[in-house]
Amino acid sequence: MAWEVIMVSSKHYDIMRKVIPQFISKARFITNGVDLNRWMDPEIRMLYEKGVTNEREPYSY
Repeated sequence: MAWEVIMVSSKHYDIMRKVIPQFISKARFITNGVDLNRWMDPEIRMLYEKGVTNEREPYSY
């Protein structure tokens, strides 16, 4: 038997808490979030924050 069970989200954890309540003390969840400051190119981030979503739109810097 595993020492720990890792769920992929808090919703998954909530559902599995009802399905396997006898093992929930061994469970935890992680969230697959993204740190935009770390992973997104600054120029793309600027465009994203401006709401530019279609690459065919003219850029207005």
